Amino acid sequence: MAPKKKGSEKAPAAKPAAKKEGGGKKDSKAKPPKAAEKAVKAKKAVLRGVHSKRNKKFRPSVHFRRPKTLSLPRAPKYPKKSVSRVCK
Repeated sequence: MAPKKKGSEKAPAAKPAAKKEGGGKKDSKAKPPKAAEKAVKAKKAVLRGVHSKRNKKFRPSVHFRRPKTLSLPRAPKYPKKSVSRVCK
């Protein structure tokens, strides 16, 4: 590679430094308030405790009715009568 010129070395070094300073200031100002808000929210949640909302169970009747289950039709393996009835 060819040796670099002195003028070219100074110019690129100045540009990234300027970007970092500007970006760093914005990030540093933006992050602490968000982090602080998040911490305050967490603190409040811990103090309150976890109380999930509970609904009462819906009971339309005071008497318990067993739920109807699946009733399949009969499928006999052999006929009830050994010989079918003959018409006279």
